[in-house]
Amino acid sequence: EIDGEEKEVPVAEVVPGDIVVVRPGEHIPVDGEVLSGRATVDQSTITGESMPLEAGPGATVYASTVARLGSVRIRAGKVGEDTAFGKAVKLVEGAEARRAEVQRYADSFSSWFLPVVLAIASITFLLSHNALAAAAVLVVVCSCSFALATPMAMIASIGAAAKRGLLIKGGKYLESLSRVNVLLIDKTGTLTLGRPYIAGIMPYGDLSEEELLVLAASAERYSEHPLAEAVRNAAVSRGLQLLEPVAFAAVPGLGVRARIDDRDVAVGSRRLVDDVFSNAEVLEYERKGMTLLFVVCDGKAAGILAVSDTVRPEIPESLSALRRIGLAHIELLTGDNESSASHLAKKLDLPYRANLLPEDKISVVMEYQKKGCVVA
Repeated sequence: EIDGEEKEVPVAEVVPGDIVVVRPGEHIPVDGEVLSGRATVDQSTITGESMPLEAGPGATVYASTVARLGSVRIRAGKVGEDTAFGKAVKLVEGAEARRAEVQRYADSFSSWFLPVVLAIASITFLLSHNALAAAAVLVVVCSCSFALATPMAMIASIGAAAKRGLLIKGGKYLESLSRVNVLLIDKTGTLTLGRPYIAGIMPYGDLSEEELLVLAASAERYSEHPLAEAVRNAAVSRGLQLLEPVAFAAVPGLGVRARIDDRDVAVGSRRLVDDVFSNAEVLEYERKGMTLLFVVCDGKAAGILAVSDTVRPEIPESLSALRRIGLAHIELLTGDNESSASHLAKKLDLPYRANLLPEDKISVVMEYQKKGCVVA
């Protein structure tokens, strides 16, 4: 936005201080602060938060994240390589330059070993006057294998890890794994699958679970929010028939409103439903670390849907295996909320820190490194 007029320009031309307008479904191109508007932003790739951020004025958003619902105006703070995403890309691109100690040793060994081999071959020829014998010496003890085998092994290992979803920034980090005594682990997509699902349904009054789910899923029928997809999937899995919403309206950062079967239905956060639910009714689900969707019908509480994520089935055994090989300390670092992080950490017997931004996680890494720990 330039002088109040919107213009489409290449991302490379955006500088700190510029105003960027982001609409539904678009990637945010800069790190910055929301000036106006509201949007539901999927920040899982940057913060690790499993549930989307409801971003309004004053909220911080990051490049490469996606505005799923709503439109915002953002003042650019960092652009290009200076963004959190840009720094991550730069680290990956520099992986080849971060050579392992064993690679440097192999190069150093080759640099002095070749002259020695040439000298031995020359002496062999002078003593035997047999060119074939001298050539045999060169072939047998050639240092090419030392120079090539080590980097090839590193490249193959890093490539194999990448195919399994493991990003290793360079050979020296692969070599350092044998000395690791502290493992700092993320939540979304690492310990969990990163796919929200309905874990609990609490209908109010005379409504059944199926009736509550039909109301909520019908209201969310055309919403692009990730939690809306979880609600629709739950209804489909039960074979329920959705109703056609009338006067559907998405309220960015809050939820949706719609008219379903001559009833006014709202589904979303507690702020959307005017706090018609008492604290006692939601404490149990909150203690379990779930995200709650409140459903209101004609101004009255209709029920609550609890949304959760699934722990990867292999995680408990993987953590046990790491402890068996002597890894002294494993800790969960996540951008997720306190209750969600606490519930998962207790389940997996892990210490944890919640509500962390990328820079907060870096600070934790540096904290352990200052203590002399080798951190992964």
